Amino acid sequence: MHFFAKYFVAIILLVVPAKCFLPTLFSNECSRRLHCTILSSNVNPYGNNPNPYGDEEPIEGVPEMGDLELNLQQVLIRRKRAGGKWSNPMLGDQRDLLPFKVFRATPPIEKIGTFQLDPQTQRGDQLVVGAKEYIIRRVRCKYKYVGGSFVVTCKEADATERTRAVIERKLEGLLPKRDE
Repeated sequence: MHFFAKYFVAIILLVVPAKCFLPTLFSNECSRRLHCTILSSNVNPYGNNPNPYGDEEPIEGVPEMGDLELNLQQVLIRRKRAGGKWSNPMLGDQRDLLPFKVFRATPPIEKIGTFQLDPQTQRGDQLVVGAKEYIIRRVRCKYKYVGGSFVVTCKEADATERTRAVIERKLEGLLPKRDE
């Protein structure tokens, strides 16, 4: 049990598999709705109450947030090659653990926040931040050449507000389509 407690990663994301709220406009794009908590903010979402569930003492065997450490040098990945053979263990670049920096795609470009999203976040996913809803328009990874290979150093996503995305979609339908 100590092994699992040592490598426990706090999940700040709640992924709700659901149909898009606008099936006629985004039926081909939306696959899930992402509810986020800002990672870079020092604001306690529960107000002055540090423990929202009312527990006075921490639960035994469950590490606290400050005690969680992930030794990235010890995480190994084994990949299955063609023919069913397993490759030698490799050190992973931990791209799934990196948070997304989410920017508003419309000018002026503003940073919405830094979020721990699902590693398979893609174009068309809905992002809910507080009372605002966004549609992810672009996801990209930034790489750096380290030790003879490229390693992911940052993940970014561009998003537009849902209302603006709906208006853009309707306007695209009004314009005549080019014949190519």
